[in-house]
Amino acid sequence: QRGPHGRWDRSRVAMSARTCASDAGARAMSSASAAPSGARARGARASARLPRRLVSRDASRATVAVSVSTGGSSTVLVETDAADDDDVVETRDVPRDEPRVYVDADRVAGPRLADADFGEHAAAFLSGNFQPLSEELTAVVETGGADEDEDEDDKLERLAPDGSFSEVFEGFVGIDSSLSDSPEEMRVVGRLPSGFPDGKFSYVGPNPKFPREHYKKWGTGPDQPSLGFGEGWHHWFEGDGMVYAVDFTRKEKENDGDDSLSSPSRLVTYRNRYVRTNSWHDELEASTRLFAPLMNASGESFLPNAVHNLFRGGSFLKDSANTALANYGGKMLALQDTMPPWELDADSLETKGACDFDGQLPFYVPFTAHPKVAPDTGHLHFFGFNPVYPPHISLGALDGDTGTMSDVTSLWHNAAQGATFMHDFCVTAKRIVLFEGSMNIRPTRMLGGKHPLMYDPKQRARFGLADRDPSTGAVVGDVRWCECSCAQMVYHFINAYECEETGNVVVTGVREDGFFHGALAANGTRQWIEEALERGDAVPRVHEWVIDPVSCEVIGERWLFDDVVEVPRINDAYAGVKNRFAYAGRVHGSSLANDAQLKFDAVVKFDLETGRSETYEHGVGRYGMEQQFVPATNGKDEDDGWLVLYVHDEAACAVACDETRCETTASTSTNAETSQGQEKKGEPNTLGLERAPRSLCDAAATGRTECVVLDAKNVAAGPVCRIALPSRVPYGAHALWTPSVDEKKTTAVGPALAAASKQESSAARAAR
Repeated sequence: QRGPHGRWDRSRVAMSARTCASDAGARAMSSASAAPSGARARGARASARLPRRLVSRDASRATVAVSVSTGGSSTVLVETDAADDDDVVETRDVPRDEPRVYVDADRVAGPRLADADFGEHAAAFLSGNFQPLSEELTAVVETGGADEDEDEDDKLERLAPDGSFSEVFEGFVGIDSSLSDSPEEMRVVGRLPSGFPDGKFSYVGPNPKFPREHYKKWGTGPDQPSLGFGEGWHHWFEGDGMVYAVDFTRKEKENDGDDSLSSPSRLVTYRNRYVRTNSWHDELEASTRLFAPLMNASGESFLPNAVHNLFRGGSFLKDSANTALANYGGKMLALQDTMPPWELDADSLETKGACDFDGQLPFYVPFTAHPKVAPDTGHLHFFGFNPVYPPHISLGALDGDTGTMSDVTSLWHNAAQGATFMHDFCVTAKRIVLFEGSMNIRPTRMLGGKHPLMYDPKQRARFGLADRDPSTGAVVGDVRWCECSCAQMVYHFINAYECEETGNVVVTGVREDGFFHGALAANGTRQWIEEALERGDAVPRVHEWVIDPVSCEVIGERWLFDDVVEVPRINDAYAGVKNRFAYAGRVHGSSLANDAQLKFDAVVKFDLETGRSETYEHGVGRYGMEQQFVPATNGKDEDDGWLVLYVHDEAACAVACDETRCETTASTSTNAETSQGQEKKGEPNTLGLERAPRSLCDAAATGRTECVVLDAKNVAAGPVCRIALPSRVPYGAHALWTPSVDEKKTTAVGPALAAASKQESSAARAAR
């Protein structure tokens, strides 16, 4: 097959587009507005004061245009139900007191939905690379092999001597959206290291299945009844779950067991699938949303919306399975805090059904999005947070060998008083470590017109220590609570372990003290974020707690680093025992403050022993997702391995731009010219690609997504391999690495884990 550069490309690509089906029959799912994809330019972007012309596509994929100026007034896209190629989209001036579209040197702006129609949060999280992706597909590419050294075309050092690596997108210039029905070519740039194991990298996140008009203020979307009580706005967390996975598989027959190959021949397979929950099926059959918003409902509408959901959708809460993934006991699970897990086929990602572990999970117990494997026994520990009725918290464990679930312990709360929100916890070599922060649910707040879930600065955070039965994993005795010094909140912990010298429990995590509750609010979001960032007292940063388990006191609290980060990960072999390194995504403050979008512009590696850190920045207009540590086969050190993550390039076509010409074109072209697709094309640039006008480049809010591999020992050096995917991956939630069956047998156990596991049975050790 001849590749995009005119050379013969060894990559063999097989793709199959899929459509989603309901009981009413197969139906193609329409997408939200798409934007061009292509390659990204080096160098600085244009001044923020220059007017720019943006091109987008609506659900019918007609090309429309709107001017955006960042001067004294701005213009926003006025949505239309359907647009033909000849239509000109109207614009309107936005007064200074209304939110404006901002543009800066390291952020690409795109047409933003109207806050008045969607709310500030939903408008942000339905735009750019948060907008819904309609396609499901599978693609395969072959890479590596004995003759790879002979091919210079895909070497990172040749393609990107300045470190920008953007040339991976050569040949992808023009209006060829990743939302189209024609998937683009997969391509591997660089090499997968010889020690990189076989396995599956998976990622899950919310991906609403309907066109964006369905997610306007509740009651104004298609076939949505207005309940007449307050307002309800779509929240990112309420979108349908979609899983995006890359499989790495050696071609054993061709390699013939030759491990000396610098980069053995492999098949790299990409596929994405919706998690087909009951809610997903029911809504698709009805061709409209059945569940009214709850996360961003007003105090007046929360209870009416919940009752509406019960009668129309069958439950108070929508079952989205959009938060995290787990693979345990031969089951791949899609998880959501407030619902039972959904089992997926580990190879195809097809939904197998709701999972209650052969009837062992009680009907009233949800399953946490962040279960933990005990380092000494291998049991999978979980809690269930039920925000609707008691018991609000339940604790249990699973044996991966037998599939047996322990007795479930319930922590009862007063239903009238409410409960404390829980999202994550830790398991050490000796105990379970719970965390009740200062986010609580108080039903009485609705009497005053307030949402029942709020950050309560008067409620001290506290840790709960629970002993566990080593044979079953069940909780033994009462949970002992240890109060922190003040109100706090943590969504994601890094790790917890017992200090060998003192016996104290050391916990690390990203403390944020209600930051994201305010940052994801329906309206007033940008102002709240801007003020919070200026204060700096509640921004998410790495924090440490030291707990004395004898006196049940938190005897130490301190911030460890100043970097504003989230989604921390470690080498999972060190979960529950002392670890040195942690990895997290750095929050891009400009996108958060100006666009109300949560994006990560870099990966930070933290050294918890020395207090040092190193950073790899993804580049201009490029944003990463949660990174997953992949241990090297037979690795010895804690950081022997790689970080794998998806990186999305929002400016993917700018490499084909002539910067000066594009700025001139953007300032002189008319709406009519761009709306009819009459952009003039110039001479090829230095890369041999046809120059694209600035108006086309800045429309790349959807761009292209890559699967990036970083050396965990040298994160700052940048990728060792990058895989251009056939479809974009929207910004989502959490990632998972699942080694192949053979890799599970050969992956070495870290020395710290081995030391902490001396007392585990030989049978359990052999099973792991």
